[in-house]
Amino acid sequence: MKMFMNVVTERHEQYRSRLDDMLNALSNNNQAAKIEACKALSSISHDLSNLLAERDRPGWLMRTISCTESYSRKNKDANSIVSGSSWELLKELMNLREPAMAHAWSFSESNASAYDFDAVFARARNTSSVPDLFDSLIASLKQMLATGEIDSIKAIEALNKLISTLTQNKKSSYFSTIVSWQFARSFVKNALWASLDEITVVKPIKSAFEKTLAEMNVEVDRLHEEISTELKERFEIAPILGLAYDKNPQIAADDSEKRG
Repeated sequence: MKMFMNVVTERHEQYRSRLDDMLNALSNNNQAAKIEACKALSSISHDLSNLLAERDRPGWLMRTISCTESYSRKNKDANSIVSGSSWELLKELMNLREPAMAHAWSFSESNASAYDFDAVFARARNTSSVPDLFDSLIASLKQMLATGEIDSIKAIEALNKLISTLTQNKKSSYFSTIVSWQFARSFVKNALWASLDEITVVKPIKSAFEKTLAEMNVEVDRLHEEISTELKERFEIAPILGLAYDKNPQIAADDSEKRG
């Protein structure tokens, strides 16, 4: 076990180094260096993955393999780099860098046999855009209030409630994160939210919030797909029912206009 852990730790250190080399290459305009750095990162990622049982391969490692292979397929020649592919790879690697750098290896029997579903969700969430999208939603709501143009006490209270909900639950459990997202989606369907269109300075901020929410809808779908895939691969289950959620919530948050 000690020898095995030494090899895994060594490969992980090499991975960390090549990940940073890849990020540095992507920040420059040397296309050949990008291709070589991508090959090096892909190679060490495969080496590390091949040491591990399928259930022990973390999500960030499998995503590294996937995105570097995709970049290599698209860009075989330094003279014909596909437009936008470097930016897409940079975003993906920046999202997974933190969990990849901080990962601590553990192969005890108790850990191997336990189904740590929250850990699967946390890894998937932290390598997605969900935390950043939550921050964007919160920033838009605060910007609305900061205009000082909203004179409805009911609207101000409702916006503050939404800010508190999103802030408290953006990095919480699977249930809290998803329900907070659902709450925001139902909030934009009530009459109080629609009334903000009448405030000229608030209307564009409101539109920006709705655009971010639409982006989050797509990202949450992708997040669910990744969680389902990892649970199926690691635990040999297909959690279709467990990951079911309402894609079209009908409940309006604090819609006192309708209740009269």
